[in-house]
Amino acid sequence: MEFITIGKHNLDAKLQDLRSFNERIFLDAFPDDNEREDLFGQIVPRIACKEESEPYSFCTLVKEEAKVCAGMISDWYPSCNSLEIIYIAVDRDSRRSGIGKKLIQRSYEDIRAILAEEGHKLEYVFLEVDIPEEGIGGMNPMDPIGRLRFWDKMGAKRLPFHYTQPPLSEEKGPADNLMLLMLPHLSPGLEDGEIATVDLCSFLKAFYQGLGASDSLTLSRMLSDLEFLESDEHIALESIREENTAQIANAVVTYH
Repeated sequence: MEFITIGKHNLDAKLQDLRSFNERIFLDAFPDDNEREDLFGQIVPRIACKEESEPYSFCTLVKEEAKVCAGMISDWYPSCNSLEIIYIAVDRDSRRSGIGKKLIQRSYEDIRAILAEEGHKLEYVFLEVDIPEEGIGGMNPMDPIGRLRFWDKMGAKRLPFHYTQPPLSEEKGPADNLMLLMLPHLSPGLEDGEIATVDLCSFLKAFYQGLGASDSLTLSRMLSDLEFLESDEHIALESIREENTAQIANAVVTYH
């Protein structure tokens, strides 16, 4: 198994591998246009950018017997020392084999090393996932509950606020069916499972600005929500597993 992390330093030599990933795996794994960027129209230019920009991107591919079987795309925001995993996809025939876990760890290690050479320190790792009851159902080859279970096994925790992803391009709409997660074991900036509210707000501002939506009313609403959630200027991450909070015996519940 070969892991290849693609950045501005080796992009030209790996374009064919990116085409294979796009055609065989990426489009199949993310069929919703509102949740998927164009790999060669939007993501590759961010990988190729020679100037200091925000964000710029990395793509880590997995190859077995010279065939691309998985890939992960991440965006780096230097202003807030934050990495966002924006896509991870595994070939249908290679799922449930442990590739996803190895891919996340190897990509993190490679990116952290590249950033260290540039003088950056990686503090936080974010990602988005579908809310199961609001997902796109049959369009998605990996159901939302399956994705949530995968990230739970990876140790992901939820940020407890109403999150909205801005439009990924002018032709697309916002995505309100997502929750924002973090990977605590890959986020050394966390303290006792909590993130400083100012750091979370910095990431959201950088994320929205990167998509040209820094003046969005949705961003203002999220920042306002976080002001009410903070406790001692920190926000505690929560489990993404549902837990029983009450038990009812000898009762009938009816709803419309």
